[in-house]
Amino acid sequence: MKRRNFDFAALTTASTSDLTLHAQWARDQNDPVATGQILAAANSRRLKAFRSVASTLFPELKSPEPIKWLLDAEDICRRFTRTSSGNHHIYIALLEGYRKDAPYRPYVGESRYRPETRYQNHKAGRHCSRVVYRRGICLLPTLYDHLNPLPRVEAKQIERQLADALRQGAIPTEGGS
Repeated sequence: MKRRNFDFAALTTASTSDLTLHAQWARDQNDPVATGQILAAANSRRLKAFRSVASTLFPELKSPEPIKWLLDAEDICRRFTRTSSGNHHIYIALLEGYRKDAPYRPYVGESRYRPETRYQNHKAGRHCSRVVYRRGICLLPTLYDHLNPLPRVEAKQIERQLADALRQGAIPTEGGS
């Protein structure tokens, strides 16, 4: 899989048509990290722009809604820092298909694999969480990139604390056990 690193600041200032082109590329490449970055950038736009980008990324969703809790989640996640480096990773996947008032929620996990590899394992059904296998849309790297890589003990601890902090911030969260 060819990986493209996006500058998130540049994505937030890109035009809707440019974001839609990036979204087509991310969908064609099946890149969950780029998908999450593009979706997060589109989330700050007008509803029409968000729906244009989201329907390009996820044509199966009938009427995509903006992710209301994403900015709050970014603030909560930025409070966490790592103390040392290691070979484990924290990841946060976006799940869909819940109630109408909260159509999306995050799933917090940790793994010895890179987040994109772990997410692809979930979607392929290998050692997966059923909820990510069935409802996973993409990864949200803007929430966890600053934390990786971590030592195993610290990754397990931060996974639990991060999920609890998101729940305390009134964001319905899966995982984090």
